[in-house]
Amino acid sequence: MPSFIYTHEDNTMIEVDESDLATIRDFIGQCWTDFVAFNEDRSDDGITEAERLYRAIGGEE
Repeated sequence: MPSFIYTHEDNTMIEVDESDLATIRDFIGQCWTDFVAFNEDRSDDGITEAERLYRAIGGEE
């Protein structure tokens, strides 16, 4: 079953399937420090935002 996520720039929805989400989760897991740094530029608490986004796509802490 596909999931839908919003793109950052224009709030349009794109369809992704579970294998896409698994690939994204794997990439984030391998680059966690960079993912946190990316989120620090976009929120007051980068680690909290990174964890929230990771859980939103099915990742576990």
